[in-house]
Amino acid sequence: MATTTSARSKHIQNASPSITRRYAVAAIGALSLVCTFSLQESGWLTRLESASVDVRFRWASDAKRADPALAIINISQADIERAARELQLSWPWPRAVYGELLDHLAPAKPRAVFFDMLYTEQSAYSAADDRLFADAIRRAGNVYLAAMFHLHDEIGTLSQQEKSIFAVDATSDDSLALPRAKGITLPHGALARALAESSRGVVDVTFHPDGDKIGRHYPLLTEHAGRLYPSPGLRIARDLIAGDSALEVREGRILLGSRAIPTERVRVRGARNDRSLLALRFHGGARTYPVYGFAETMNMDPDDLRRALGDRILLLGSDAGGLLDLRENPFATEMAGVEFHAAAIDNLMNSNFLRPPPDWTTLLFLAVGCFVPAFLVMSTRHLRATLGVAALLVGYGVSAFLLFRYRDIRLELVAPLVGAALSYTGAAVWHSVTAGRGQREARYALEHFLPPAIVNSVLGDLSQLRLGGERQEISIFFSDLAGFTQFSEDRDPHAVVDLVNDYLTAMCRILHEEGATIDKYVGDAIVAFWNAPMPNPDHALHACRAALRNQAALARFREDLGQGETGLSARIGIHTGSAVVGFMGFRSSSGGRFNYTMIGDAVNLGSRLEAANKSLGTGILISESTAQHASSGIETRELGCFRVQGRKESTRVFELLSLSGELTPAQSELRERFQEGLALYRIRRFGEAIAAFEGCLQMDPMDGPSRWYLEHCVELHHAPPGPDWDAVNDLRKME
Repeated sequence: MATTTSARSKHIQNASPSITRRYAVAAIGALSLVCTFSLQESGWLTRLESASVDVRFRWASDAKRADPALAIINISQADIERAARELQLSWPWPRAVYGELLDHLAPAKPRAVFFDMLYTEQSAYSAADDRLFADAIRRAGNVYLAAMFHLHDEIGTLSQQEKSIFAVDATSDDSLALPRAKGITLPHGALARALAESSRGVVDVTFHPDGDKIGRHYPLLTEHAGRLYPSPGLRIARDLIAGDSALEVREGRILLGSRAIPTERVRVRGARNDRSLLALRFHGGARTYPVYGFAETMNMDPDDLRRALGDRILLLGSDAGGLLDLRENPFATEMAGVEFHAAAIDNLMNSNFLRPPPDWTTLLFLAVGCFVPAFLVMSTRHLRATLGVAALLVGYGVSAFLLFRYRDIRLELVAPLVGAALSYTGAAVWHSVTAGRGQREARYALEHFLPPAIVNSVLGDLSQLRLGGERQEISIFFSDLAGFTQFSEDRDPHAVVDLVNDYLTAMCRILHEEGATIDKYVGDAIVAFWNAPMPNPDHALHACRAALRNQAALARFREDLGQGETGLSARIGIHTGSAVVGFMGFRSSSGGRFNYTMIGDAVNLGSRLEAANKSLGTGILISESTAQHASSGIETRELGCFRVQGRKESTRVFELLSLSGELTPAQSELRERFQEGLALYRIRRFGEAIAAFEGCLQMDPMDGPSRWYLEHCVELHHAPPGPDWDAVNDLRKME
């Protein structure tokens, strides 16, 4: 067997980890990185990433986190129809109605009131109608109105006074890619003047959906003619948190007092360039914030108003389909636009907006995803690599989910996962095409002496295939056919070889099934061991079971040859002890020759036990150590203490009879009678021992140990030993 394996040793060693493999890991990782970047630039991964964010919103959001200080007054389709039916008010309603609402809300003392409606033209009812609303705005002193910012058309201009009133004071380092408006249409004159007099302003309500029409981001500032105009969320949050303090734009963030508001560049639907927007942290879909109907609010008495709406930020909007203010967000395909503003105000007031991680962390995770799977595939077994990559992906996905839910951090999820998938696939293909060929040759060499499970383990780490060894407790198995030389003398050589091959095939199949490592074949002899290179806690029991199965298989083999009980027989010796195991041989420029084998005193004892079967007339002899390790699973008969060549210490030797529970009554009775004879032998009562062993032979005339002890006792009875006799038998005299 050593010759067979050594013929392929060079291929095995060449299959070990090498510089070529490290280069392959680097190349596959780099290629995966480039492919991932290309997919990202093409927009495919952006769409998938957006979908993954939507999933995280639905799985990791909690409506209980919504700020209770926000409330929405909603004009529903039912309110519009009721006003037309009962009050004969067609849409659009007179603006005095909104003035009445502001006066009605006065007892609740709201912190701010935002009208998410456009009043860009004079009232269809009369100029007095506008003045009534404007007067109510002045009395309230906390009203914000919407303005239309035109990004593509030069419509509407602002006077210098209007610019100074409605723009915000801000310093900027030009790090933001802000939407740039070409024109602005303000609320109608009287309303705008009322806002200016009450120190409140108009705000940009332009909707900026992502490329898939879903609103996930929110504009904070819009630039027009060199001035910056805030969105409702930023303007209201600034006024309530920092008063009239100036804003500062620095390094892609907006500084609001001590708060840093992050932005990210987003490709907006219909825009040529990316825009710096706030990533909204929705806490739910429609009606996440308390919603009160318009008519319901107008019917509340002052006490009810104070309880329901007192000291709140109120936003008035509409979810009526005909008003065309329904937007799509990750939770719903139709949600009133005013709820986007509510979410933005909540995020900015409580600093719970989504925070994109730093660019370097995204690159780090992407690099890990592209290089680690390739490394795992190249450096470990396929199953372990697959489990490792799966654990990496699941761990990253769970981390992204938890950070989203509890820290409002949105990790880039899709790109690292795609990079990992590309890396794993590329490495698997490379490994199959190149390294797989080397492993197939290694398997061809190894599977001749290792069982399949051990071969798979070794091939998972080919670095094990190097010269060297380690001390390990093992169970050692020696087997040899008795009388085979005489049996083969008169037979055709080809028939003899076929017979030996059939015998070895049958025996070694059993050894592999029991997890043995086959060391070598010497003619018809077999040398094997357990517990290396793969651990086997029950190695002694497996060795004993293999020996019993071998003897049973040999009996069937004899029957097939037509030899009955007098034909070929096997002698087996088993010992459990410490030995050095590993690949041993010699090195050379062509690769050398080596074999996985064992050396040590324990190996010598196993061999001596196999040879002792010839004198004792037994089939399987095991050492005391083996008997103790496998005691729970076997039946044995003690044959006494013996001393072997090269060892000073004696060892108790046992005959292996059967597995536990399989001993026949005749075997049990014979064993009991034999133990009586052995005990008499040890106390020098040789005459009585002779009678005991003769009784054993009456039970079984073919019992070899009884015959050997009978002859030995007769010698000692006629020539008694000296006083230093210790009842230890010398195996050297028996070989």
